[in-house]
Amino acid sequence: MPRPRPSRRQQDARFAWAAQSLRLRGLASGEHEPLCLREALYLQLLRDNKRPRMSDFILSEPLFRLECIERAWQEEQAAEVSLNE
Repeated sequence: MPRPRPSRRQQDARFAWAAQSLRLRGLASGEHEPLCLREALYLQLLRDNKRPRMSDFILSEPLFRLECIERAWQEEQAAEVSLNE
């Protein structure tokens, strides 16, 4: 019998986990620069030769969405300030 299809909530949670996981791996390899304090802390721990657990730096899906919205709002505010100058 086939497995039931995952719910939308499960799909969203898996997507958020995968996106953050890829981002943290990119930070570790030097492909990305940190976009938030959480990522900067992860990178700093790596540079200090600590071994942070990646799972400690992955947010739940609602918090990940909130972080994305907050980052977009900050970028929008910065763009408005640069246009006004």
